[in-house]
Amino acid sequence: MTEVLQIDPKYPDPAVLAHAGDILRSGGLVAYPTETVYGLAASAFVVDTVARVFDAKQRPFSQPLPVQIASLEDVETLARSVSPEAKRLIAEFFPGPLTLVFWRLPSVSLTVTGGTNTIGLRMPDHPIALGVLRAFGAPLVCPSANLTGRRAPMSAADVLEDLDGVIDLVLDGGQTVDRTPSTVLDVTQVPAKMLREGKITRSQLEAFLEIADP
Repeated sequence: MTEVLQIDPKYPDPAVLAHAGDILRSGGLVAYPTETVYGLAASAFVVDTVARVFDAKQRPFSQPLPVQIASLEDVETLARSVSPEAKRLIAEFFPGPLTLVFWRLPSVSLTVTGGTNTIGLRMPDHPIALGVLRAFGAPLVCPSANLTGRRAPMSAADVLEDLDGVIDLVLDGGQTVDRTPSTVLDVTQVPAKMLREGKITRSQLEAFLEIADP
């Protein structure tokens, strides 16, 4: 049965965050709230653990997993050829609901990227999500915490409806406020390509770089 722990969304208990970090270090799966929906996290650098995320979500291995980071320095450990325009986006929108797609470094497993040479990175703007990342001390794969094709989860109850007994821990930080997903922008090409418009709009991004027509 999945462990569920209550946690304050504004002032998360460091002991609970540390417990989540321990579970992740042992190869476990942890769900927690972000500023969009609940995410399902696992170590981004352990292939067997990443595979557990695909199995838990019943997600095709051809679909890349987004990676969450807790510091700007993490970008350099995962991505290459980061352009000045992309750096301006990072400075403006990280942390926040923006996923930027970069060329991956060879250290990033193709399991994470769905067999592609690109990686999607995001820094969540939520105390619990950032707290877990810092307690773990490294980037985490973190798609939404639901079965593939199901409605994105906005509460711990939503997560458990799909994943009870399949994952190790849910941090219950209450209801999230908006199911709108992060915006996804591919910055491996010029002009950049909008892959999904979410909470951050195309017009907001076009103030920083050119985006190809749909």
